Amino acid sequence: MADDLDDEWWLEDKKHNESSENQENDKKKAKKRKNSQRSERHVKGRDEDVDDENTKKKKKRKRRPKTEDITKELHGKSILNALWDTFSKSCSSKLTPLELDDLKIDDSCCLTEDSIHTGDVSELPSYLEKVIPYWKEQVEKMNKKKTTGSPLLLFVTSAATRAVELNKVLEKFKGDAKTVKLFAKHFKIEEQIKFLDSHVVHLGIGTPNRILKLLSNDSLKTSKTKYVIIDWTWRDQKLRSIADMPEVKEDLNHLLQKFVFPLAKSGKIKVGLF
Repeated sequence: MADDLDDEWWLEDKKHNESSENQENDKKKAKKRKNSQRSERHVKGRDEDVDDENTKKKKKRKRRPKTEDITKELHGKSILNALWDTFSKSCSSKLTPLELDDLKIDDSCCLTEDSIHTGDVSELPSYLEKVIPYWKEQVEKMNKKKTTGSPLLLFVTSAATRAVELNKVLEKFKGDAKTVKLFAKHFKIEEQIKFLDSHVVHLGIGTPNRILKLLSNDSLKTSKTKYVIIDWTWRDQKLRSIADMPEVKEDLNHLLQKFVFPLAKSGKIKVGLF
């Protein structure tokens, strides 16, 4: 008993307490490390998600065409290839090969010449003088027959502002010819129907949508129409042509399919691209 009391028992208790404290500290450190690792994994996961989203966004973005990749000129002898290739490619998912073949036109249907077109309005009068050399004589002939609502020349462009601009430069070429503006801006379709029904018109200039509507309801007639020219090379501020603009090209394709190509194949009209 005396031997037991002589032992340094308080030192044992102290060692035991220190050991317990060390174990507790080790547990806290381990827990802290574990939480830290979880946090790092969470942040890393969020970063990966962000990277994935950015990658997806990058994939969705369409490459904008470079200016140098866009054709801004058209040779007068290559209009058939330009027109038909664009139309057939655009309509390949909607028309069968047989339907496309029934619509296909050849060189005899086109107004071909040797000049190069850039879409500049100043080039239009000289272009028309080449492809329609007897314009004044044909205008006089139409005036004698007094057929209303059927223009000798139908000029198709992509916007009302462009139509107005083109019409201004044609004053000298037109001579005594009467023009009808066939677009929606500032003109109600009812007014255009009334005008076509009561006037002999020699030049119709407008957009595919309004021209298509007036042809479909037979207000715009083709009995005296000999030429259809499309404003092909001009491009807007986004470098889009009449065949590229989503809001225009569908109407243009319908116009070509329902009226222009069938009339050209039958020999009633000739098609030109400016």
